[in-house]
Amino acid sequence: MLKKESLRKADVIFSIVLISLGIYVLINALKMPVTGLPGTVEQEFYVAPGFLPAIVAIVLIIMGLALLINGLRSGGKISKKDIVNVIKIAKSEIFLKSIIITALIIIYTFLLIGKLPFFWATFIFLAGSMLFLRATSWWKIILISALASLIITYSFGTLARIPLP
Repeated sequence: MLKKESLRKADVIFSIVLISLGIYVLINALKMPVTGLPGTVEQEFYVAPGFLPAIVAIVLIIMGLALLINGLRSGGKISKKDIVNVIKIAKSEIFLKSIIITALIIIYTFLLIGKLPFFWATFIFLAGSMLFLRATSWWKIILISALASLIITYSFGTLARIPLP
C-alpha cells in the first residue's frame, strides 16, 4: 500500500495529465464546425461534430482541477526528484513495451478489424503481440494464435451466432 504522501503526489501528477489532455481535446474540438453540417436537416449547435468532444474536454479539465486542488490541499507536493523519477519511468523499457502493446491494440482495432476477415485480423494481432513479448518459440506462437483465433471465431460466429466484424 502506498503512503498517503505518495498518493497525493500521484494525484497531482495525474491531474496535470488530465488537464493537459482536456486542453488538447478542447482545442481540437473547437476547430470543428460549431453548427450542424451544412445541408443536413438539423443545424443546431448540439448536433455539431465538436460538441461532444468539447463537453468531454471541459469535464476532464474540471475533474483534473478538482483532483489537483485536492492533492495540493492534502500535502501532495512535487519536487525536482519526482519529476526526474517520472522521466526515468517514461524512458524505461517496461513503459516502452506498454506503449508498443497499446499501438498494436490500436492497429488491430482500427486497421485490421473490418479490413480483413476476423480470423486473420485476430491471428495477426495475437501472433504479433506474442512475438513482440517473446512469449515462446515462433512455431508455438503460430499454433496458439491459430487455435485461439479459430476457437474465438467458431464459438462466437458459429455457435453463438454473433456477427463478427
